[in-house]
Amino acid sequence: MGTTGMLEAIGALIIGGIFMVMMFNAYHNVNVAASNITQQISINAITESVCSMLDSLYLSKVGAGVDSSTVAITKAWIRDFKFLGKINPTDPTPSEFYIDQGSYDSDQGGYPLRVKIDGTTVAGPFYMPTQIVFRYFDVQENEKNWAELLFSSQRDLVRSVRIDFELFADPVEFEGQKAEIKQRIIFWKYFKNLYLRES
Repeated sequence: MGTTGMLEAIGALIIGGIFMVMMFNAYHNVNVAASNITQQISINAITESVCSMLDSLYLSKVGAGVDSSTVAITKAWIRDFKFLGKINPTDPTPSEFYIDQGSYDSDQGGYPLRVKIDGTTVAGPFYMPTQIVFRYFDVQENEKNWAELLFSSQRDLVRSVRIDFELFADPVEFEGQKAEIKQRIIFWKYFKNLYLRES
């Protein structure tokens, strides 16, 4: 084998090596993308579950079975929401529901959201990368500011809430870069029980 044959063998080895590196790199990229897509699908499902739970199990109870002379919303603040409502129509007295977000938990990397009924945690914690925001509106859909909502007469005017929050998942890191997997949700809930008390 002459010099030409040796150069051809070295060239083939280099080209084959580059091809193998490209194949391994492409394989790794596909695996990272597949893992991150799976995480995104998972966070979408979790977000849907959290929204459905808040909407149908808890926020639907605002003012349910509460006498019209009683202010059903006992606290309406930016990070927490407390209200009265009956879980079952046959309950003798309304329960106190409390949706709140705690302080940042560095071990979990987020703010815990919990739901309590009569002081007992019934859902959560769900860790969020940013703090939840509750915004409250009256029957004309005018936003109530939080300073006004310190007074029960103003809380009694609230007829809906807008909730902004995010959930997140840890993505696979690739070459020192990490694309955050977040799901941001904004949803509204109209308190039909409070509207019905007016009629």
